[in-house]
Amino acid sequence: MIKSETNLTSQTWVAMQATLDEDSTFVNDADTMVMSRQFAKSFMTPDLRTLTFFDGEVRPGEALLKVYSLDSTSRKPAYVSSRYSPSSRTGR
Repeated sequence: MIKSETNLTSQTWVAMQATLDEDSTFVNDADTMVMSRQFAKSFMTPDLRTLTFFDGEVRPGEALLKVYSLDSTSRKPAYVSSRYSPSSRTGR
């Protein structure tokens, strides 16, 4: 899967997480590319259902590119993504 999206928010994204349904898993082997041009690192949970890209940023107006593969027993796998921005709290 190759997915691109644009940050249309006013906040910088510092991580991106994708979570799959119970019938789907990310492919995690030496022959499968898992990458994002904007993030230097990725982490996949042991159950292979959650993939997080981090150590980078996507500023407002910039595009994000992600590449990964998934397996699914369902005809329509469900996919949920989350974007993380730095906290604006001052530590009070």
